[in-house]
Amino acid sequence: EEENFDDFEKKVDEINENDKEVSLILLELNLKNYVQENNISKNKITEINKYFSIIRKNGYKVIFRVVYDSVGQTNSEPEFNIILQHMDDLKEIYTTNKDIIFVVEAGYLGSYGEWHDGRYDKDLEKKNKIIEKLLEIIPEEIQINLRKPQFIIDYIGNKTTISEMNAFSSEKIARLGLHNDGYLASETDLGTFEKNERTESLKWQSAQTKYTAFGGEAQNKNSIYNDLSNAIEDMKIRHCNYLNRTYDREVKEKWKNTKYTGKDPNYIGIDGMTYIQNHLGYRLLL
Repeated sequence: EEENFDDFEKKVDEINENDKEVSLILLELNLKNYVQENNISKNKITEINKYFSIIRKNGYKVIFRVVYDSVGQTNSEPEFNIILQHMDDLKEIYTTNKDIIFVVEAGYLGSYGEWHDGRYDKDLEKKNKIIEKLLEIIPEEIQINLRKPQFIIDYIGNKTTISEMNAFSSEKIARLGLHNDGYLASETDLGTFEKNERTESLKWQSAQTKYTAFGGEAQNKNSIYNDLSNAIEDMKIRHCNYLNRTYDREVKEKWKNTKYTGKDPNYIGIDGMTYIQNHLGYRLLL
């Protein structure tokens, strides 16, 4: 059926109106209607490009994720060869819109495209195949964020991280960052890494994110890990670029209601949310 772009235009207008400080939009493409379809038609590709045009016209950059589920269904993916075919069909989307794609969140597998509760996320060979395909179809200047450090380590085959020598190159390790959707929510970031490897993993993540993108969702206001001073410390260690501003709101409220007490005299007495917003991502000073 024909896409209706009015709702989408309206959503973007609302962001223009109400969220002046937002510069980055998560665009999720849900292929649930294509589970039985081998191909995505040229016509549909043109329509998907139009969503990007609307975003471009409004001056935003995009975090892009392709999924087969966005409500938490299990085993939502099609046959594996169909996924690969869809990825080939979408190559044009990544290429045409590379000027406004900040980062690609891997997607495709599992609930919410987050590589859990799906048909293939226990299958190392298939996971690696998806990473390989993403590296192939996505322009090499765009980084790809994976849900867990282990997925990168498994794919590369060792625990070597990116270094100053190969940063921003076309080497595989240089193109793989992290999107953490359990960020600071528990001791293991809700299973993002194992409890007994926490220290080692944070060290690895700190090195890898020095030159790659890192972002996601902070959740669970009762977690001591997202208490303000710890959150700020961790965001520095893991070089946090972006966070979902709406999920989860309670953590943002917690930061808003806590005064900054750190070492920067410019922020003493100001709320923690302001400090975090002002430090996310790169800040270039002249």
